[in-house]
Amino acid sequence: MHRLKILILFFIIPAVYSQGFSSIDIGGFYLNNTVDDTIKSDFKNLGSIKFTIANEFHKFLGQSNFFVGAGYNVQFGQFRFTDNTTFYRRSDSVFFTIDNTPSRDYVYSKLKTVFLQIPLLVGFSKGKFLIEAGGFGGILIGSKKDEKYIQSYNNIDSDYIVKSTLEGKKETAVNLLQYGVFARIAYKKVIGLYTRYSLSPLFDKSRLASQKYKDINFIEFGISFMIPRKKKSSWKNFPNNEKHEKTSNT
Repeated sequence: MHRLKILILFFIIPAVYSQGFSSIDIGGFYLNNTVDDTIKSDFKNLGSIKFTIANEFHKFLGQSNFFVGAGYNVQFGQFRFTDNTTFYRRSDSVFFTIDNTPSRDYVYSKLKTVFLQIPLLVGFSKGKFLIEAGGFGGILIGSKKDEKYIQSYNNIDSDYIVKSTLEGKKETAVNLLQYGVFARIAYKKVIGLYTRYSLSPLFDKSRLASQKYKDINFIEFGISFMIPRKKKSSWKNFPNNEKHEKTSNT
């Protein structure tokens, strides 16, 4: 039911009186190059994705092809760790560790996030092509640790599948605020390519027991599937308006 509400909020309501587009962005992301290789090995690029439902509103500057814009997005992120990398909270601190328990075989270990974002942008539209760039800010509305492993016991013939889930900012130490820059190039406002670079660290430094992950941020690349919108005509520009007015007066 909550997914239906998100679709109504982000696609149906803004589609009436606005120029711009709605889009679904799907992309992968990579650790910033300033992060050392030992940290990079703790994350899997394959299986780490971001899925964004976005709406943009454009205002063209006079009769030119330049525009300014704003919007709002809901971004779902999935950060996949190497199979035996896990984390847990003790008191007010979050600990990351490698689980070397011989009897555990990890299927996956993930961190999931949901952010509400507000982008501000400038752009240029000419013919079939659109180019835009800007910045964004966001606030965390949900985060969750999700892992699954197979537990073996010496005195039991069968194995057990164990799923562990922890929800909330206190459990994951994900930063409450997010900000960064982005750019997009699109064809016919139907399909495009985009990139986002997060300037804010993923984790709240004050909550991490180890400072190993304190400066982690990501660069994201992906594809946009877009639904273009045109501003709805006013009553004054309604076709055959004079005829309608005369008919109503008789």
